[in-house]
Amino acid sequence: MLLENLLVSRYRRRFQRFLMEVELSNGQRVVAHTPNTGTMKTLLAKNNPVYLSTNDNPQRKLKYTTQIIQLNDSLPDFSDGNLAGPDNKKTFLSAKSNNSVSEKFCLINTHLPNHLVKEGIEKGIIKEIEGGREIKKEVPYGQNNSSRVDLFLEDATGRKVFLEVKNATLKVAEGVCAFPDASTKRGLKHLRELTAETQKSHRAVVVFLVSRNDCQQFQVADKIDKEFYQGYLQARQKGVEFLAYRLKFTWRGDSVQMELEKSLPIIN
Repeated sequence: MLLENLLVSRYRRRFQRFLMEVELSNGQRVVAHTPNTGTMKTLLAKNNPVYLSTNDNPQRKLKYTTQIIQLNDSLPDFSDGNLAGPDNKKTFLSAKSNNSVSEKFCLINTHLPNHLVKEGIEKGIIKEIEGGREIKKEVPYGQNNSSRVDLFLEDATGRKVFLEVKNATLKVAEGVCAFPDASTKRGLKHLRELTAETQKSHRAVVVFLVSRNDCQQFQVADKIDKEFYQGYLQARQKGVEFLAYRLKFTWRGDSVQMELEKSLPIIN
């Protein structure tokens, strides 16, 4: 997935769930739409660079949308007024020449993880679902078809696969990312519905997308939501498959290519 023409700003505050105040290169503070229902714990340090997409449609209430946050306390160099990505040495401190600058990023637009996982299946990156075909989104399932599964497909053997994507951004220890970052009744409901599909000889899969690139391991956050953790253990015992894949960011000026990079071990 390619995001182009991103503007770099710096984080000031998140004052409502879907609203973030950021500062542009000219010092102007603006409100950006933040499509993220999570707490965003361990992400929102003051002055962290935030990368924005823009939309000039006059019918939109907000021109800017937050896409990615850079996980460090260093400031972009706004001296020449040009907004560009972290590879542009004129406008951003170079990580190659300054060790204080981080190459750590996190995707904060939660509308994108489902698309990224779908691409990962199509490109054969998710080895556990190789040969997946006819991937459909938001297919009704569960009791009385009252829910919608994120992705539905058939694997190489023809078995039906019900797949839920969980976006993970919480860092709980050095190199360890976790989900959830708050209590999630909805997530627990998904686990129960997926477990029911395994009893029909279907495959049920949860992909935890580790949307930050500074972690090497994943765990279910048992101390944050004990009920979800118990549901996870029960679902795993009943045959639900749990996978964790980390996101990779490749910058070219003010554009970034994102794709699933590698599988991470789930340590609990």
